[in-house]
Amino acid sequence: MSIIKIKLLGIGSLEIKFEDFSVFIDAFNNYLTPPKLSSKDIVLFSHSDGDHFSAPKILNSTTNNLIIGPPSIAYPLLANTSLNPDYLKIVYPPNISSPIELEVDKLKIKVYQTKHFIDWEPDHISFLLKYKEKKIYITGDSHAFYFEDPEVYNLDALVYSLVIKDMVMGKMCSREASNLHIQELGEIQERLKPRYIIGNHLINCDWTVNVKDIKNEIEGREVRNIIIPEFCYEELLL
Repeated sequence: MSIIKIKLLGIGSLEIKFEDFSVFIDAFNNYLTPPKLSSKDIVLFSHSDGDHFSAPKILNSTTNNLIIGPPSIAYPLLANTSLNPDYLKIVYPPNISSPIELEVDKLKIKVYQTKHFIDWEPDHISFLLKYKEKKIYITGDSHAFYFEDPEVYNLDALVYSLVIKDMVMGKMCSREASNLHIQELGEIQERLKPRYIIGNHLINCDWTVNVKDIKNEIEGREVRNIIIPEFCYEELLL
C-alpha cells in the first residue's frame, strides 16, 4: 500500500507527496516563498487570485513541469515569456456536473468547475486526485458540493478551505464562522464519509478563522477525524 504525505504550506496552498513526485496546489502565489520543484512534480492552480496564483513565481520556479489550471492563468503565463505551452494544460469543464479527467503517468486528476466562496465569479476549479487505491479532493476556494459524483464519497482525504464570505468582509467574527464551518463539516462527514477532513486556508492567513476557535468547536461537538494543522509543513500521512 502506497503512503501519501500531505503538507499545508500556508494560506490555501499544499503539497501532496506521492512515491517519486509531488503535486503542488496553489503553492506559487503573491504571499509565500515558492517551493522547489523536482522534474516530475506537477503544479495545479484552482484560480488566479493573488493568494493562490503568481505568474512570476511559477515562471521563475518551473523547469518544464506540467502546469494545470483554469483559463485565467493562461495569458499571464504565456504573454512575453518563454514558457513552453506544451507544459501548460488549461482545463475548464463546461458545467459543475461534467468534470474532465486527465491522466499523468499513474496519477488521475479529475477537474470540476466549482464556485468561489465569494460571488465575484472567477473561473474556479477543484481537483480529485486518484493514485492507486487513494482518493484526495482539494476544494481550492470553494467549499460546498453542488454536484453528485460517486467518486467524492469515501475519500481518503478532503482538503477543505475554511473561508466564509461574511468573515472576509468583516461582518462575522471568528467564533461565529467556526461554528458554521463545523456544522458544514459535520454534514459533509455524514453524507460523503471521508476518512479525514483537513482544514485549509488557516495558516499565515489573517482573513479566516482563528485556529483555536475552530479547534474549540471541534472539541465541543461529536465530529470525528477533522484535522486542523497549526503550522506549515506538518506532515499528514495517508
